[in-house]
Amino acid sequence: MSERILISPDTSTGTTVRARSVLTGASLVDILLALGLLGVGVLAFGPVFGGARGYAAATIGVVLGFVIAVIARLAGWGVLTTAAAVLFCYILLGGAIALSDSTIAGVIPTLTTLTRLAQLLAQSWRDLLTVGIPADGYSGPAVVPFAAGLTAGALVSSLVLRGRQVAAVLTALAFLVVGILWGIKSAPYAVGQGVAFAVLTLVWAVLARGRVAGDPEAGLRTSSGWDLRRGGLAAAMIVLAVVAAAVLGPALLTQTNRHILRDDIVPPLDPRAYASPLTQYRHLVTDLKDDTLVTVTGLPEGDRVRLATLDTYDGIVYNVAASSASYVKVGHRVEVTPPSGKPTHLGVTVGKLAGPWLAGGGDIRQVDFTGAGAAEQAKSLYYNPGTGTALTSAGTGAGTAYGIDVVLPAQPKDKDLEQQGVRDIPLPANDKVPDIVAKTAATYTQGIARPYAQVRAIERELRQTGFFSDGSDGKSRAGHSADRINTFLSGQQLIGNDEQYAVAMALMVRSLDLPARVVMGFYPEAGKATTAPVALTGKDAHVWVEVAFEPDVWASFDPTPDHDRVPKTRTDRPKSEPKPQVLPPPDPPRSDVDRPTDVDTSRRPPASEPSVPVWHRVLKFGALVVAGLLLLAAPFVTILALKRRRRGRRKHASRSADRVSGGWAEILDHATDLGAPVPPTLTRHESAGYLGRTFPAVSAVAVADGVDSRVFGPDEPTAADIDALWREVDAVLAGMTGSVGRRRALRARFSLRSLRRRSGSARSFAGGKPEPPEGRRRARRPVWPRHRKEQC
Repeated sequence: MSERILISPDTSTGTTVRARSVLTGASLVDILLALGLLGVGVLAFGPVFGGARGYAAATIGVVLGFVIAVIARLAGWGVLTTAAAVLFCYILLGGAIALSDSTIAGVIPTLTTLTRLAQLLAQSWRDLLTVGIPADGYSGPAVVPFAAGLTAGALVSSLVLRGRQVAAVLTALAFLVVGILWGIKSAPYAVGQGVAFAVLTLVWAVLARGRVAGDPEAGLRTSSGWDLRRGGLAAAMIVLAVVAAAVLGPALLTQTNRHILRDDIVPPLDPRAYASPLTQYRHLVTDLKDDTLVTVTGLPEGDRVRLATLDTYDGIVYNVAASSASYVKVGHRVEVTPPSGKPTHLGVTVGKLAGPWLAGGGDIRQVDFTGAGAAEQAKSLYYNPGTGTALTSAGTGAGTAYGIDVVLPAQPKDKDLEQQGVRDIPLPANDKVPDIVAKTAATYTQGIARPYAQVRAIERELRQTGFFSDGSDGKSRAGHSADRINTFLSGQQLIGNDEQYAVAMALMVRSLDLPARVVMGFYPEAGKATTAPVALTGKDAHVWVEVAFEPDVWASFDPTPDHDRVPKTRTDRPKSEPKPQVLPPPDPPRSDVDRPTDVDTSRRPPASEPSVPVWHRVLKFGALVVAGLLLLAAPFVTILALKRRRRGRRKHASRSADRVSGGWAEILDHATDLGAPVPPTLTRHESAGYLGRTFPAVSAVAVADGVDSRVFGPDEPTAADIDALWREVDAVLAGMTGSVGRRRALRARFSLRSLRRRSGSARSFAGGKPEPPEGRRRARRPVWPRHRKEQC
């Protein structure tokens, strides 16, 4: 029993089980079939990226996962070490594959790359379902095929190398399912993928079934060659699968029943996809000035009905912020902000006010749709608590009715704001603002320091020096683009309506670094009763400005002059004298659909770059794979370097006795790396006998006796004696290596056992306490102190 335990590393459990060869013919066939199944899954990731990027990311992930699994199997890594290697590859190469814009030279990851890769482990799965198709133009979604391929490649390959073919097939199938669910409706390779996966699985099943226990090659042959009956059955099943796919595939693909997760995911709201309500203001106040837009009940006297709050200017139109992060999908109850104030219930019935924006915005608490299409409108309700703007992507129109609970803000008095500063409100930066805006604001506020006084000064100057025109007299054209605002402020007279005055004031206030925004809504004429339902017409549509003051106030300002303040007719110059500036003719009214500002450009991918040659892409991805392989090989090169350094220090030690005893230590460390450590309590001669039983083809007795004679001899060993001893040591090491098989020898070269071995901590290969060799006395023999030191 003692001898069997000491000599049976090939039959023990634990590490011995993993020592079986992975390079048998059957294992190679299994590996090829597994890679074939993973290749079928790779094809599912191409269409969603529009081609090469999806295929390349998934392929690189699968190849790297396979390499990691093989190395882990050869080196005997555990689950945690293998998972760490997979994560290391993801972090190292994920930037080059999915976030090249954040890397150095397109390959080297930066701190930003590492941060985004950590976030995209969770977010990229959602991003791939919500970005536009194809996803090739976006930064980040390519993490999905790369991470999925890397994980699937490592898992499937590890399972195959451990003989778990069924689990490997199921994992490959899961990889294919992920590609389908995160793909698109159009699947050009669906039939081919299904047939290929079925055929490969059937072939694998036939080969696995034909294997005989104890003979891993039996699945490839039988005593009479190929089993005709089994081969005929497999061929018939494959032909049947191909025919069925060829007949039924086109019929199935003509139907739109391919289920993908994109069908179930509602993408984040992009408010810029909808026209700014300010673009239809001129249409409301002129074409629909006498038509009922909305009917409101419960509106307190003096309060206003908000439609939308606009907080960014792009030189063409004042609109909501391009980011949709502030818009949250809500149910009929809105719980996005802490309750403050007592809500007022408003009943709203929509007339001719069409669009997604809900009248009655502000600090909303609850919305209940009761009119036509109430279910869809409630299901697609979004709310921005920062601006108090609500919209439904289902849209509103004539007949839409809803009740809304909203906390109406109280307008503070002037004396309460005169000494207050403004709040630090982050607002989107304005773009393409005419230079005359800042110059005019500086002129209006010259010598004024307090923020509230500055805002009031701008409002007062616009109201007192400007004139009102709704455009019907031909003296004011519609719009509020940069050109229109420049013309508005540089003309001999300020002429316009709420649209021009509110935008000009908001831009001037923003030029003073004060937080301002534009609000469009409705309020009835002064004196109109509000106890009964109030029919708000186009005449009641208004645009005003809000500025944020401390502690928590958005104060309203109305810069538009009174409607009876019409432009003056100048007669102080002869008619024949040319005017310094000639106003261009007014633009014809245009519907919202015709406006170029309605085009959604916020979510479009960047313009496509010039096409890159295919060889360039192949070379780039090949370089990435080679770089990954070199990085994976770095730990093994380090282990070899450490062992080489240890051998050199022993062989070239300063003391002759240390160089001699170092040769024996090299033999003991090699035995440890081979999985058969020598118990530290044995003498050199006993250790040589132990090695002879563990490695029958090797005799280390002569080396052990030679070391003892040179260490404890009366004379100092010569250089020639030491060289001869090391040649004997190398012969013993070669014999030990040749007696265990290639795989075990390869694992021993990269083993860390001897590097971390401590004196007295070595264990036998079988995992138990080693038994003393036969004939050895149980009592401990006295050992010289120097002998004990050298032996350890």
